[in-house]
Amino acid sequence: MNRYDIIEFSKLYKRLLAVEITLKNRLMYALTATYPNKAFNRLLPYLINTIPHSKYMSGNGRVKRDRINDLISSNKSQEEKLLKFFNMAYLYDVLALLTNYKQLMKDKAFKVNFYKNIPQHTLIEKHASNLNNLRNAIMHFNFNKYSQNKTEYLESLGFWERLIFCPNHFMHSLPAIKPDTAKILKLLATACPDFYELDDRVICDMFDDLAFINGKPINKLPKLWTIGRQIYLLKQ
Repeated sequence: MNRYDIIEFSKLYKRLLAVEITLKNRLMYALTATYPNKAFNRLLPYLINTIPHSKYMSGNGRVKRDRINDLISSNKSQEEKLLKFFNMAYLYDVLALLTNYKQLMKDKAFKVNFYKNIPQHTLIEKHASNLNNLRNAIMHFNFNKYSQNKTEYLESLGFWERLIFCPNHFMHSLPAIKPDTAKILKLLATACPDFYELDDRVICDMFDDLAFINGKPINKLPKLWTIGRQIYLLKQ
């Protein structure tokens, strides 16, 4: 891997984390709205019979503990248990709730509470698999696998960003443009209400994200001082 590969992975990992956090928050909201006062209990069949407990073990020898079983048997409230589970849950197991857990997949009220526009299940399965594979490629620094599947991985990442309204999903709704520095910054200023109050470093990062989403290779992104100069001119 070279420095550009590392930069590309770091930008993708930031977006991936935003998807994971937003996904967990939306699941907690939908579960609570659909099953008031028993949201965690709705997950019990999945937690007991499906999720691999081996990933959630802590300690060794006599102090070895199963964190899933400990959580189930604890005296915490439904809300506390739900929050603790999602705080420790792996992305794969969170996605499995939407792709493999039939009790949720068949519940129309849950799907209405979770999705704004309910997609075909085959799309959810496809993009969930790609998203998890992207996560694994990044976590294991497998740039070869990423390069071979880049188009599919980025398509799936964008699918989830738009589907669950991630904080940066507005970038996908901007008109298609050539990744020109001044044009991108002007679009950001139009789409982002607090643009002129943002730190220049944050704006540069947003610029890179938007240029990357529009197909600009990482090694072709303009230098920070080039972006900074355009920011200065725009703020005059």
